[in-house]
Amino acid sequence: MSEGSDALAAALPGGRLEWLAPDGPLAQLCRRHGVRRLDVFGSATQPERFDPARSDIDLLVDYAPEAAPSAFDFLALREELAALFGRPVDLAMASAIRNPYLRRSIDAARTPLFVA
Repeated sequence: MSEGSDALAAALPGGRLEWLAPDGPLAQLCRRHGVRRLDVFGSATQPERFDPARSDIDLLVDYAPEAAPSAFDFLALREELAALFGRPVDLAMASAIRNPYLRRSIDAARTPLFVA
């Protein structure tokens, strides 16, 4: 397992990377919400910065074009992800990130968790 995988495993309940399997709970949740791609970034990709007892998990979502999620749908996805991970989730829509510096920072660290 790579260092990034070590941090990601620490972010998952019980450190179980099988949650990321194509038929696992994360994929099922993403399909139910019309997610095209879900990436993790931030401290959950960096073992030296991730504290399993206190860190939240930063996620970037890209919806399928036909999904057209409402604000309620977005918040429901965030809450279901927080319940699945067992920790707070900061969820951002990829299409909403306009700051080029933030975009570059996220793009440099993002790791796909689900791709439809």
